[in-house]
Amino acid sequence: MHHLGALRQSFRIAANGFVNTVRSRGGWTQASVPFTPKLTLNVFAGIHDDRNADLNRGQNGANRTGGANIMWRIAPNVIMSFESSQIRSSYIGTFNRRMNRYDLAIAYLF
Repeated sequence: MHHLGALRQSFRIAANGFVNTVRSRGGWTQASVPFTPKLTLNVFAGIHDDRNADLNRGQNGANRTGGANIMWRIAPNVIMSFESSQIRSSYIGTFNRRMNRYDLAIAYLF
């Protein structure tokens, strides 16, 4: 999963000096609901969870992502989109973090 967008910690160095891999699991889902031929709602959610026993204090144990976007076809080959998403990160033995994202995009289809 590391090369497909997983967390940066694919291994750790244990107290005895050995390099151990970090086991992880996760998944992604999304759905699209067309309201009209020009307006579509897309919702998505995903999780990446590293095994806490494989991590050291302060490392990122899990990320949970969720969001939605509205895509509006303003011309036959031009799409405008507004997206809102949130990422919730849990760190081992320390704190949790919440990050909100808001994006506006215009795409030209060739």
